[in-house]
Amino acid sequence: MDSRQNSDSSQYILTRLQEVPAVFPVIENTELTLQLKIGEGTYGVVHTATWNNKLVAVKRMNMATFNLKRECSETRKYVCNNEKEIMGILYNYSLKQSHPNIITCYGYNMDSNHCSLILDYLSGGSVKDYRDKNQFINNSQRYWEIVLDTAKGLDYLHNHDIIHGDLKIENLLLDSFMNVKIIDFGFSLYGKATTTRCLGTVVSMAPELIEETETNLTPYSPASDIYAFAIILYKLFVDLNPYPKARKDEDILWAACHNQRPALPPTCPARNLIPRCWEHDRNQRPNAKELVKSVEVETENYFKLAR
Repeated sequence: MDSRQNSDSSQYILTRLQEVPAVFPVIENTELTLQLKIGEGTYGVVHTATWNNKLVAVKRMNMATFNLKRECSETRKYVCNNEKEIMGILYNYSLKQSHPNIITCYGYNMDSNHCSLILDYLSGGSVKDYRDKNQFINNSQRYWEIVLDTAKGLDYLHNHDIIHGDLKIENLLLDSFMNVKIIDFGFSLYGKATTTRCLGTVVSMAPELIEETETNLTPYSPASDIYAFAIILYKLFVDLNPYPKARKDEDILWAACHNQRPALPPTCPARNLIPRCWEHDRNQRPNAKELVKSVEVETENYFKLAR
C-alpha cells in the first residue's frame, strides 16, 4: 500500500466518522452473553449472543496488527472502521424508515484491537448455502423471490447514497421466513466518497473497476453494484462458477475487461435481464429502481408460466 492509499484511507475514514450519527448506540460487552461461534471470515468471527432477552449475532472484527504485514493491517483497519461507520449511517436512516432487506444493526462497541457489531440473528443461512443445497432442484420460483428482495434492498442503499461494493450471494442472508437481508458493508462507499482501492470479489468486479483511470481513483458507482447483481443472477439461475475455465483471478479480470461474459443457456429464466445488468458500458445498465421494476415483471411472467 503506497502513501497515496494510506492518505486516501485516513481521509475516507475521517469523512465517514463525521457522518456517523451520535445516536448510534454503544452496547457494552457486559450487556452481551456470547454463545456459539457460527461463522469466521477474513476480518473476524461471528457468535450468537443474547442481548436484552433477544437472540442476536455479534460480529467481532479484529483490527490488531500482530502477525500481519503492514498492508494487511491497514486494510483490516479500513474495512473494520468502514463497516462500523456505514452501519451507523444505516442505523440513522432506519430510525426514519427501516428496510426489510437490509440487516438490522442495534449498536457497536470498540476497544483498541476489536470492533463488534450487534446484528440481527438470521437463522436461514446464506443464499450461497441455500443454492449449494438446492443446485440439482428446479427452484426458480424461490430464486426469483430472492432476486426481488435483493433488488429492493439495493434500491434502498442507492437511494441513500450507499454503494455496497461487494454484492454477492455470500453476502445475502435469509431469515426464518426466507426473506433476504443484505450484509457486510466493509467495502461500501457513502455519498461522494472515492477510493484508490479496488475492492470486492474478483468475479463480481465490473470492468470499469479494473481498467486504469487517469485520476487513479477507482470509479465505483451504483452501476458497479448492478454488474455484481448480474453475477448473482447467473449463480442462481445458471451455475455457481461463471468462469469454469479460468485458472487464476487474472483470467477472470481479463475476460471482464474484454467484454467476454459467461455463456447464457437459452433456458436461463433470467436470460433477458442478465445481459442488461452486465453491459460493458456502465451507463447502459439499469439503475436499481429500474432493476426492481424489471425483476417484478420477470417474476410475474415466471409465475404465470408456472401455473
